Amino acid sequence: MYGTRSRPRRSFEPSADPGRPGGRRPDAIVLMSVAIIALVLAGGIVTYNPGIYVYDAEAEWHEGGVDFEASSSAGSVYDALLLDNRGAVSVTELWIYLDDGYDRFFDEVAQLPGMVRQDQRYYVEQSVKTLALRGFTEVRVCDAAALAEVVQDLAGSAGVGILTYSYALPSEVYAGAPDDPILEWIHAGGTLYWVGSEIGGYYTDGSGLHRVADGQTLFLGRECVNTAGVSAATGKTEADGLTDALCLYNANVLFGLDTSGLDDCLSLGFEESGYSSIALVRSADGMVVVVAGKPDYYRTDDLAQVIAAGLTYSTVLVDSTRDGIRGTASGSLASDGALTDPALYIFFGGHYLVRGVLFRA
Repeated sequence: MYGTRSRPRRSFEPSADPGRPGGRRPDAIVLMSVAIIALVLAGGIVTYNPGIYVYDAEAEWHEGGVDFEASSSAGSVYDALLLDNRGAVSVTELWIYLDDGYDRFFDEVAQLPGMVRQDQRYYVEQSVKTLALRGFTEVRVCDAAALAEVVQDLAGSAGVGILTYSYALPSEVYAGAPDDPILEWIHAGGTLYWVGSEIGGYYTDGSGLHRVADGQTLFLGRECVNTAGVSAATGKTEADGLTDALCLYNANVLFGLDTSGLDDCLSLGFEESGYSSIALVRSADGMVVVVAGKPDYYRTDDLAQVIAAGLTYSTVLVDSTRDGIRGTASGSLASDGALTDPALYIFFGGHYLVRGVLFRA
């Protein structure tokens, strides 16, 4: 039985106006949003300047569903999604690994099909900002030493995620063996988000960069990564409407997974030749999430949606609504059956997202 109110009212800080044709440039929205959040965290008082708008939402849970209210001082669109993770633990704390050897060893992997050098630091910063825009602020950036400390905590691994934009992991956590610390950590309940290269393909130590021939199998149980250079996707994954409901739009499957031979997994986004742009795969008590594609904002934005909405390999979309808004709107979302682990994700702006928040029952 759910209580009548599981979370206090959540007020969103102001953001740029999404109502103009074509929306605002995403980077501008993100930068302003994070600046405001920084002021609030520092104990400062934010002065609302003309042209800045307020977004707000609240939720009340009841048996079988949730009632919600959303408000916007600007003309916008809102989405409300009732999700159920069906017992799988979603990530509430994220560590982002910043590889200081990324540029030093990149030339050794540059010849691989589809490998593109990316500004690792820039995309790490963008992930912090796009997540903050959605109300997910439990994020820390770490080096190899700190990463090793994270994966030592097997008992506390559930609900913790590690995100990497690098093509290699440090030998402190991974060296191509099935009992390596990061694999043990994942199996105990942790979640690894791998972005933009072949998962498990390389590790680095004091002597350089090393290839792991069976890296895909170590992390996924079989070889299923798109390493052939196929990139542009022409179809959309089914996923019971989650792709459309979350406004995902990264249509690139380079280094994505073919999940057809995997158990307990969820494919999202777009697909080509069996490969999907996002795949969430169960790994013992934990999860591996592979996000495909070249370095761009769409990939980073889709990843933020997946993390902020609390998605897992077993998430289902129970009910949803989308509507235009200026002022206040209210509604109810419900399930025909029992809910195991429900959550309500509300976001404003559609593909040009300006605010988001997750309510848990």
